[in-house]
Amino acid sequence: MKYSLKEIIDMAVSIEDNGVYFYTKCADKFDDTSKKEFFLMLADEEKEHKKIFSSMLNTIPEAEGTFTDEYYMYLNAITRQQVFKDIDSIDSYLEKVKSIGDIFITAIHTEQDSIMWYRELLDMYKGDTKSIDVLNKLIAEEKKHIIRLYQVMNP
Repeated sequence: MKYSLKEIIDMAVSIEDNGVYFYTKCADKFDDTSKKEFFLMLADEEKEHKKIFSSMLNTIPEAEGTFTDEYYMYLNAITRQQVFKDIDSIDSYLEKVKSIGDIFITAIHTEQDSIMWYRELLDMYKGDTKSIDVLNKLIAEEKKHIIRLYQVMNP
């Protein structure tokens, strides 16, 4: 069975939406202005990622993936196993979080999950250079987030 690129991009938009929500809520957890601003900056960057994916919906012709039902189930499993599946899971986590360090570690894991997911998309769209370029750009952005998180966590 073939799946549309739109279905995959819709998943990516959802991942970025969750990132915006998570980082915005994290900012609320901090009294320290620099950390609050840092998390708001990450939220803004996730908004930009969402815009990139949303614009892909308008500019990339409707292409079909060349993957099996099993591979599609694998992508869905990755999405479901991400740290945050939805807003409720983010709220639940932030209510229970014990330390600021835990927030940073969770944020790093979230970024790593996104990278893994986007790398899977690279394999799926080998022949689509426009999509490959966009995905590589987003992977690089997520890597920058991990570096920044480590730098702020361990000054």
